[in-house]
Amino acid sequence: MLDTALLHADFWLGDRSVEAGLRLRVAKFGATPEDRLRLRIAVGETAEKAQPAPGAMLTANRKARMLAAIDRT
Repeated sequence: MLDTALLHADFWLGDRSVEAGLRLRVAKFGATPEDRLRLRIAVGETAEKAQPAPGAMLTANRKARMLAAIDRT
């Protein structure tokens, strides 16, 4: 982010040659709603409605089996 901040400062000081690189870097941080959609980032009320992460819906039985396989004490 520091590099992006420095490019941002250069842009606002008049160096328009950094515009394309700055736009790409800022998009990686999810600056616009379109960027967040592409990155699958949910914010606010949308986050509450978002689907759980893969593997988050493991059944209790499956979790117990997985932990038993790891526990070697």
